Amino acid sequence: MRTLRLLVAALVVLFVTTPVLAEPAEAPARVDLTPGIPVVEIPSPPAARMHVLAAPGAAAGVARSLAEGLDAERAELEALLGGLDAGPMEIRFAYGREEFAALQPRGGRVPGWAAGVAWPGLGLVVIDAQASGRNGDVRAVLRHELAHVALGRLVQGHMPRWFTEGFAQIYANEWTLSRSTTLARASAAGALLPVREIDEGWPGSPTDVDLAYAQSASLVAFLASSGDGAVLQRLVRHLGAGEPFADALIAAYGQPLILLELDWKRAMQSRYGWLPLFTDTNVWWAGAAVLLVLGAWRARGRSRRGIEAMEDGPELEPAVSLPVALPAGAEEPALQRVVLHPGEENGVRLTTPGPCPVLQRRAAAGHGKQEGPPAGPAGAISPGIWRH
Repeated sequence: MRTLRLLVAALVVLFVTTPVLAEPAEAPARVDLTPGIPVVEIPSPPAARMHVLAAPGAAAGVARSLAEGLDAERAELEALLGGLDAGPMEIRFAYGREEFAALQPRGGRVPGWAAGVAWPGLGLVVIDAQASGRNGDVRAVLRHELAHVALGRLVQGHMPRWFTEGFAQIYANEWTLSRSTTLARASAAGALLPVREIDEGWPGSPTDVDLAYAQSASLVAFLASSGDGAVLQRLVRHLGAGEPFADALIAAYGQPLILLELDWKRAMQSRYGWLPLFTDTNVWWAGAAVLLVLGAWRARGRSRRGIEAMEDGPELEPAVSLPVALPAGAEEPALQRVVLHPGEENGVRLTTPGPCPVLQRRAAAGHGKQEGPPAGPAGAISPGIWRH
């Protein structure tokens, strides 16, 4: 149980430290793209077709480290989009909330908790490198927002938010252990959010928001797994041609969203259906009871074997011959033997063929009398002292 609690605590930490990204922002009616603070231009590969600006200092250092690979970022993004050209883009790097706010288009507002924001209509991405680096990976945040800009520029009609958020997470490789656990628990409990509800309104509570992000990424990954990604690319091309999302989905996958959702839920149940075995407390208690019964059974078996061994007694030799020291000049009597008898007080008895002849002669001569030990069984004495 302590291990389970530690695991839950670790998952909570992962959830808290996941970067929070704003949804694609709508450009203000009157757009002024002039940065509100001085900026420096960061060189980038021409193939990237991305103009990079950064606030001087820490933001510029982060921008330089990422600008070199922007051509590879664009190539990977457009491959996921089925080869469609997302057009030129501008990326601005800030470090801290003040710089982040100053680099937004004049008149545009973003949530105070956002680590990055995309302006698809303007082809603009703004990144707070401090918030992104503290809570996760700056590059992942950048890729997430680039995906929003690309989709927004290629598709003019409505796209469900679960699709745009899922697509951005897949491109940014943002799948975390926290969201995997959230999705697994919801799937095992039958508490997945209906996809249509996510489309109609993004949840407001933190728990449902995290589940909505997890479901979005999982569903888009499920769509991308069909045809090794080629079907998803076909869907994006239909959307780029101006088809409504529902029609484009049928044209690409041959069935409507409701059937695709059912297939996805069955896949989730197959993957996470075992989870209640490890999260249901009743299962834990039943397992503990079985272990206690097995432990008691084994202990009883060991006790029974110990009692049987005690009843049998040790395996002892019947007799051991030992020499007996005699006074000087005395004749050697018959050998005395020490016989081991299990069950007596000391396990030892001394046997002799009769009274000691030496002492008998001395007593007859008047040199002393024999004072022996307490009497024992016939023909034997217990251990004692001979005194003359």
